[in-house]
Amino acid sequence: MIDLYSFQSWPLIERSFTEYGGYTPSMIGARADCVRSDGDAEWWDSLQPAYEWLKTEMVAAGLHRPSSDATPVWAWAQWVDDKGMVRHRPDRRSRWFREGYEDCDLIHLRVDPRRCLFTRFDAFNMVINDWPTPPLEAHDWDDATYDRWLDEHWDEPTDERRKLWHENVIVPYDDLPHEWVQATLWTIRPEDVKQVWKR
Repeated sequence: MIDLYSFQSWPLIERSFTEYGGYTPSMIGARADCVRSDGDAEWWDSLQPAYEWLKTEMVAAGLHRPSSDATPVWAWAQWVDDKGMVRHRPDRRSRWFREGYEDCDLIHLRVDPRRCLFTRFDAFNMVINDWPTPPLEAHDWDDATYDRWLDEHWDEPTDERRKLWHENVIVPYDDLPHEWVQATLWTIRPEDVKQVWKR
């Protein structure tokens, strides 16, 4: 089992537990929430190519998508603090978690890691921006080497880029790198929830 921490609306999840026996986010519902909060869906729509790639990878990894409208639940598997220490539960006092989660509750989940896909947080941002994703050892490269690698891979076809994403964004549960790692799963079940810290 692995401990994960997800920022969500606990009342929404509780209601879903009562009505459906579990919580699986809806793509249509998430987009509607984005329109309600931002006035448009531009931000949500800009993320969709990266999310579609991730959902395809989840299914390819054997994680059955419960419905065509399902979108993943995002959770933190680990993060690295300013002193370089790997942490698991997000700390709202940290500058990294003070903004962006004001309207969310922090939910501690304990799940079978076989229900999750694990991805490198920084590398997934490269997917969002549709950039080639360098390998793990790029952390040790100097700027010139990193720039040369990007130049060599920048104009590769989409299939090659997706292959790089698969190789360099997804990480195995039993060998998580010393960096920020997020987990995605399709559904939160009542028995997954260990603790809730209200906003």
